[in-house]
Amino acid sequence: MRRALADERDIPFLLCDRGTPDVAGYVSNGIAGFVRRYRTTMAEQYARYDAVIVLRTPAMDPATYQRERQANNQSRFEAEAARMMQLDARVAAAWAGHPRLREIPAHQDPATKVAKGLAAFRELLGVGPAE
Repeated sequence: MRRALADERDIPFLLCDRGTPDVAGYVSNGIAGFVRRYRTTMAEQYARYDAVIVLRTPAMDPATYQRERQANNQSRFEAEAARMMQLDARVAAAWAGHPRLREIPAHQDPATKVAKGLAAFRELLGVGPAE
């Protein structure tokens, strides 16, 4: 997609919901495994992204996770929360070295989390103050 948009001069930014460093959260041996497997460096990967916003999973906040699990998915088990927390931490660690990283923690109120994410987005674009 990035190549397809390379010639577009009127597109101010490209917003993706995932980035290549996310893969480090899912491969064995984390960041080291990712770097070895894909013959890359984290610096090379970070250079692909001008800015990064990491939204932490609701599993990081037990009260939020329990409420959402009960409201949305009765089939989830507590063991899944532990696995989600582990993957979330690994993905966050993969992005930790990015120079323009903003991390949005889990929050009991989804609207608050969205507002914090939008504030970070505005700040990174230079169109508003960080909140």
